[in-house]
Amino acid sequence: TLNSHIGEIINFIKANKPDIPLAVLTNGTLFGNKKVRDEIIDADLVLPSLDAASEPVFKKINRPSALLSADNYIKGLIDFRKEFAGKIWLEVMLIADYNNHEEELLRLKEAIEKIKPEGTRRFTLDWVLYNILEMKFLKGQKVRDVAKRLAMSEANLYRKQKVAIEVVAKTILEMEKQAREDVKDSS
Repeated sequence: TLNSHIGEIINFIKANKPDIPLAVLTNGTLFGNKKVRDEIIDADLVLPSLDAASEPVFKKINRPSALLSADNYIKGLIDFRKEFAGKIWLEVMLIADYNNHEEELLRLKEAIEKIKPEGTRRFTLDWVLYNILEMKFLKGQKVRDVAKRLAMSEANLYRKQKVAIEVVAKTILEMEKQAREDVKDSS
């Protein structure tokens, strides 16, 4: 999206090769700019990156311009999602000792839920667990169908499902504990 003629390029391809799906790979750093978002609005698929959701980790991994913050970057992705009718597939790269700790993963998860990308998130354990819970419990899909979609055996699905449920239970317990502490602190 740094190409100042990206809109013209997309329009040319769409006009001359309308049957060919057009994808734009981008780091998404300029999505805070409405003009940039408008330039790529006619693409079929956009693949932005999202490697961090907290400011310290965002700066550590991406070394952005001083004018770009993690919050503004994520807001640009969310704004683009609201305007864009095509598909968005987020590219999330996990880096040991940078963005793979629990707090950052939870922040990434929250940001991703706000961005609402399409696609099956099956490349990391977190996304495998998320997909199992979403497909099986929220969408009510059969075990056989979920296992097939995630390319795993039903036995493996049941093992991972148990882990997913334990993670959810632990998260709920932590949230309740924090809520109790907040109530206690405010009284």
